[in-house]
Amino acid sequence: MRDWWEWSSLPPFPQLPAITPAALVPGGDTVNAVVPLNIDTQNSRTRMWNSHGLDLRDDASWVRGNHLLQLGGSFKHTWVFFRRDDGQQNSQKTLQYFMGNTIGGIGFPNDFRPRACTATITSNCLPASQVGNWNNLYAQLTGMVDAATILRARDPQLQLLPEGTDLKNTIRYDQATFYAQDAWHLRPSLTLNYGLAWAASVPPVEEQGKLMMTVFAGSSGGVVDPRTYLQKRQEAARAGEIYNPPVGFTPINNSGRKYPFDFVRYNLEPRVAAAWSPNFSGALLNRFLGNGRTVLRGGYWRFYDRLNGVQAAVNTLQAVGFGQSVLCLGPSKSSSCEGNLGRTTDPSTAFRIGPDGNTVILPAIPGTVTPPVVPGNARVPGANISFVPNSQVQDPEWKPGSHNQWDFTIQRELPATSRLEIGYVGHTARNIYQGIDLNQVPLFMVSGGQSFAQAFDALAQGVRTPQPFFETALSPASTFCQGQPSCTAGVAARFGGDIANQRVRNVFNGIQSAFTLGPATNAATQFTNFFYWSSLAESNYHAAFLSYHIRAYHGLILDANFTYGHSLDSVTVNQDSDQAFSNSYDPHDDYGTSVFDRKYVLTVLGVWELPFRSQTAWVKQVIGGWQLSPILSVASGLPLRVLDGSGQEFGQSSFGFGSEAIRIGSGGANAGINHVAPTTGAGSSASGKGSGLNIFGDPQAVLNQFRPIQPSVDTTSRGGTLRGLRNWNLDLSLAKKIFLSERTRLTFSAEFFNTFNHVNFLDPAVNLQSQQTFGVITTQGNDPRQIQLGLRFDF
Repeated sequence: MRDWWEWSSLPPFPQLPAITPAALVPGGDTVNAVVPLNIDTQNSRTRMWNSHGLDLRDDASWVRGNHLLQLGGSFKHTWVFFRRDDGQQNSQKTLQYFMGNTIGGIGFPNDFRPRACTATITSNCLPASQVGNWNNLYAQLTGMVDAATILRARDPQLQLLPEGTDLKNTIRYDQATFYAQDAWHLRPSLTLNYGLAWAASVPPVEEQGKLMMTVFAGSSGGVVDPRTYLQKRQEAARAGEIYNPPVGFTPINNSGRKYPFDFVRYNLEPRVAAAWSPNFSGALLNRFLGNGRTVLRGGYWRFYDRLNGVQAAVNTLQAVGFGQSVLCLGPSKSSSCEGNLGRTTDPSTAFRIGPDGNTVILPAIPGTVTPPVVPGNARVPGANISFVPNSQVQDPEWKPGSHNQWDFTIQRELPATSRLEIGYVGHTARNIYQGIDLNQVPLFMVSGGQSFAQAFDALAQGVRTPQPFFETALSPASTFCQGQPSCTAGVAARFGGDIANQRVRNVFNGIQSAFTLGPATNAATQFTNFFYWSSLAESNYHAAFLSYHIRAYHGLILDANFTYGHSLDSVTVNQDSDQAFSNSYDPHDDYGTSVFDRKYVLTVLGVWELPFRSQTAWVKQVIGGWQLSPILSVASGLPLRVLDGSGQEFGQSSFGFGSEAIRIGSGGANAGINHVAPTTGAGSSASGKGSGLNIFGDPQAVLNQFRPIQPSVDTTSRGGTLRGLRNWNLDLSLAKKIFLSERTRLTFSAEFFNTFNHVNFLDPAVNLQSQQTFGVITTQGNDPRQIQLGLRFDF
């Protein structure tokens, strides 16, 4: 089988005369930043996939007495050629300049903003929730460049290829399954099924060895185990020490490994199920269960995930080495890249496109690199390429996700050819695909008897007295301490906007180059994000259901299903996405209600031959042959996440899971369609324009029930989940059959989609740092009523 697809876009072109890059990106790498012209990575990148698959399968069945024995297996071999022109976020083979304040190259001290609003200052001031918007708009309007990047490709010998060359690889991987099972008919009323399967996903192999492994850059050079790495950093940080060894990347053939992650060979999948139709002689049980009219079923199955093409081929090109994202983070007027050195520029030193020149000077790119490839600035011994934005590799201890699923149902035949079924379904999963970031801020790092998280929380709550962490962790000679009443005061002045907006990572990364013990993470020395695709997530689902079915009773066919369940997990997106936990040191912080969870779902559908009868031929033609077919769906609201807003609440990177605020109060927070448009405060963006609708009857009262994350206290990113809008819909079809003769028939139909023209709104954004839009309903989630008429002739 051949599988081919391609994304393409228009070639890059200069946006302004005499400007070097083809892409000037306002607002950072933001999707739909300048619709309809999109120049962000996600929308403007190009990719091509060409795969050939070989599938072999064989099954055999053998009836022996009361047994039906089955065995078989399958083998799938996949060969893939994949090409891409991006290194994921903020990185393409086209030179890009990012204008704004979203990537982290520019810092905004308090002096560059209007005075802050307080309890006593309420006018001509800047609310804390608007500090981030102010910084970003200030940088965009004045043309400040936050970062400049270009992606360069290297060949298998790590020779630099010409500018504009795509990243390419040729991957092969295999999947195999073998099984044996038996259906044992113990007696007429009892059947037992049991079996065992073996499944395996053979890790990918690149034809030219173009797979990278992360290794320690020192003398040991061993492969990095990300879980052990995080554990050692945590132990060191709690003891007031630094664990931050420099790392590099080497082709897999140099690492002593055949595969980028372990080949798990022992994925056994047992299964067992039973079906029993009891037949009791007692009057009570016979009446309740019927004589052979009830079936009890139950079963259990264990199975494992398999690799898909994204994990096997697409992701492997995002490691440092064969692709190098050349980054100038925080370019300055003096032609230095301050962010590459672990510092930031400010509005007085940042490079402005036009007034300060038309070209940002990128770090030098060596033509040849000897492995291991070690990115870094002057602080990294043996660095042979410049500081890079991201490192993304597969966890060498990745394991396929394991699932346990079981169910129990009771099915009862009822009068009128109907059937009632009641059941329970359970499903648990472990080792689910999810990312971790080794440059996660060690919030628990201690200095002077205080953790960084405690010191940050103090500043976030307006405390300006000297904090032991800042006074002891920072060098007295640093810019944060010199000329300031205290090191704490210097940090507060330099990072006032970030502190007000819970940008924990910005603050930590902004000061760690001044630590007396040296930088605590590689974000200050080698790369901003140290990302691994790992398998540390989990999920659980439990549901009860009730089904009622009617089959051809007086012209009626009916299916009605009601499910009441709950899904919990620590993953918010599908496994194709590059997302890390909000706290990679403790993934359980993200465990909570799934974003797709609905407490109940009701669906009813049927076909009813309308019982109009007449003995008169012409009357029969008019009133007979009518058919009514409704489809009704009703569902509870999805989780409505009240977000903290910064996406850095636990020090996570841009790949990290955004955290919810913490609910501290109770009261009316039920979702609804409310005609609320306050002129100030929460939800005020709808005042006098827009929909004038809010999901909350009193948005300010709901907002007041939440507070921002306090990283020194809180241990969950799921502390602010509410429920969104319920939805329902009815579709209806009405048809009339007219028999013209024995062999010809005419059918007229009228179909009504969204029959009552009922509006189902999408849940709005609910964010503490976007108070004006808090709860404001803006988007319809379904289509208006549509009517479709049809006429069909059958012969």
